[in-house]
Parts: sequence; structure tokens; C-alpha cells
Amino acid sequence: MGRHRLDRRKVKIHRSYTIDEAARTIGAAKGTVRRWLDKGMPAIRDRKPILILGADLADHMARQAHPKRACPPGTCYCVKCRDARQPDGGMAEFVAINASRAIFARSARNAEV
Repeated sequence: MGRHRLDRRKVKIHRSYTIDEAARTIGAAKGTVRRWLDKGMPAIRDRKPILILGADLADHMARQAHPKRACPPGTCYCVKCRDARQPDGGMAEFVAINASRAIFARSARNAEV
């Protein structure tokens, strides 16, 4: 099974969830939510079933999220190494469309024709 993103936008902050409800709401396995509880996610543990406040669940997921990073000018995102890299061999050329948008276009001047 492939890795997928958990959807924290579905969590209602004014609601409390059981482990099963929390897992179904965000699209995770119950074991994942239990691991989060073992690692210190706040919950109401004095009664069964264990209840997780929606605000605590949303905060925990927000802390775990990796922020998006913009590539510096003249670089493109490498899917293999997950980092910003210069195009290899000058085979791509940076074309600025406007201040907030740019594209990489193929460069034919270095290619063997």
C-alpha cells in the first residue's frame, strides 16, 4: 500500500474523537493514532474509550506536517533526491513569466541536432 497524506482539514476542533473515529476521519490506521498517543499526543485517558480532543489532534498533525519549500531561482525540483537542483548539462533554461511564476523550457542550443 502506498503512502498517502493524512487530511487534517477534516478534523473538527470542537469535537472529541475515539481512536477509531480519529483514524477514520483523517484516513489513517488505528495503529498510527495509537503510536501518536504513545509518543505524547494529549488525550483524555481516565475513562474508556480514550478520547482525543479535535483541537489536540489538529495541532499534533500540524506540528508533524512538513512545510513546502520553494525552489530558488534557476533550480528545479528533483523527484529522486527530493531537493532543488540545477538542470544537468544546461539542457533546461529558466524562463521567468512574471515576478511570481516561471517555467523551465528545453534548451536546443546544447543538444546534438
